[in-house]
Amino acid sequence: MIHRHSSYRTGSFIAVNCSTLPAELADSELFGSSPGAFTGADRHEHHGLWEMANGGTLFLDEITEASRAVMPKLLRVLQDGQVRRLGAKRWVKTDVQVVAATNRNLVEEVKRGRFREDLYHRLSHHQIHMPPLRERLEDVPLLAVHFAHLQTGGTVQFAQDALQLLTDFSSEYQWRGNVRELENVVRRAIAHAPDKTVYAVDLAPHLPMKDETNRSQSHKREGANDGDERADCVCSNNNRGGLDEQVKCFRNRVVKETLAAQGNNRSLAAKTLQISRSTMHRIIDGLE
Repeated sequence: MIHRHSSYRTGSFIAVNCSTLPAELADSELFGSSPGAFTGADRHEHHGLWEMANGGTLFLDEITEASRAVMPKLLRVLQDGQVRRLGAKRWVKTDVQVVAATNRNLVEEVKRGRFREDLYHRLSHHQIHMPPLRERLEDVPLLAVHFAHLQTGGTVQFAQDALQLLTDFSSEYQWRGNVRELENVVRRAIAHAPDKTVYAVDLAPHLPMKDETNRSQSHKREGANDGDERADCVCSNNNRGGLDEQVKCFRNRVVKETLAAQGNNRSLAAKTLQISRSTMHRIIDGLE
């Protein structure tokens, strides 16, 4: 998006994963080489990534994974914009928009001596912080709809109960795999949906398992085998009822887990599930 909305949008967008950039080949990969520059070099001129991105954008992904030997090379070209292919005598002036990304805290990496401070200051003219998914849970249903559209071209929709399930589930799940983990959940749910709509019952089997400790504590709070068969019936592959029955079973399980997580406080559980206290009481009366 940065590339498309910048003055460099008419140029190429070139991406490189810095973790796969070996120090011994960095010069050739980044800046190119001339014929015979080294053993095995091509007989023709080899354009490096920097020249390929000239007039466009070069995306340095996982910049903190770049080797220490690569960092000064990046610093030099960021300083003056000039590159020279291996084996060549002529410097080439380039105009490249550079975007770098990392999932680490660069300030901390600099303090610990794992990232060059001068390179950090050269790269950090403008910073964009992308919070992890667990810190922006309101994006979960929006992203689910987006991924479904990308996967199917808009032919598969998410039902409201499935989006509500994702919202409720995310309130207690960390999404350690971030947006990619959510995308995989959506892909699996779509692949197993019986029609062109993903309902809660279609989505539930594909949600990742919660932490073992949290689940064991939840079972202790719920009490031993108190209605477990009824609460877990939606996950059973045997003797499934109709759609209404499965939705009811899954609803009961969600309510029981939420109650347990809120210490059996019905008001807090109703607020968490975004339902009224009267609705909560009716569901609980049906469980007892």
